[in-house]
Amino acid sequence: MPYTHNCDLYLSVREGVVNATLEAVTKQRPSLFNYLTPWFALNQDRLCRELYFPPNGAAAYTPRDPITFGHGGNAANVDYAMQLRDCALDIHPFNIVGPPPEIADAPSGALIRATMVGRISVPVVTAEELLCPEGADVRHTPDYSGKYPPTYKNRYVSECFSVTTYALFSADYRACRTHTYLTLFCDRLEFVDFKPADLEEAVERTLLTLINAEILPGLWTALSVDPITVIDDETLTITVSPAVGEPKPMFDNDEARLYFDLEVA
Repeated sequence: MPYTHNCDLYLSVREGVVNATLEAVTKQRPSLFNYLTPWFALNQDRLCRELYFPPNGAAAYTPRDPITFGHGGNAANVDYAMQLRDCALDIHPFNIVGPPPEIADAPSGALIRATMVGRISVPVVTAEELLCPEGADVRHTPDYSGKYPPTYKNRYVSECFSVTTYALFSADYRACRTHTYLTLFCDRLEFVDFKPADLEEAVERTLLTLINAEILPGLWTALSVDPITVIDDETLTITVSPAVGEPKPMFDNDEARLYFDLEVA
């Protein structure tokens, strides 16, 4: 039976194609997976994972600003390095990424795994450096003007830490007034070995709300096509709608499948 037996348009993508593309992107555009503040950019020997410099000349990392605490001349920068590794897509049945028990029994869905490896570096603040920074006369109150910033001579560099995250996604057609949208939704978010458990759940719930309320709606697609001019003032309008008699968007059998009907007027 042809894929379009009960629909006009059928789209599918295999998880292997997505993962092969993802692997190619990590080699051709490593900057999408490595984020460094200035201190780590200058001290790359302190990174948890060695940077890869692609032969195409693309950047190896994306520069980021440090997190600043304090005011004016007493400000202290927290530098960090964030590197994403082991990113993969696994479409039900889950046989690639080894999902945690909380997700393993899901009847369908697209599972994304990513491990964030990180490190932070902060200055070791001393009272002497705050009270009398280099180049300034002796002072007795903090200088918030920034004229004489203290030069912290020592830094603390953390051990490498990592967090492996699993995100389970589903897709569906949802109607709103006169439009039908193809929507993507994150159903579960799980951190592995994140302690304590209560803090893990609080972080997961917060990020799940952020993903579903702020990030994913930007990917939702209205199932309609603007009129297309074919000859002079003649127009051709194509309307895309969920296929009648076919299931909703499916994530199973190691592939994502979509079924549509087309109406031409």
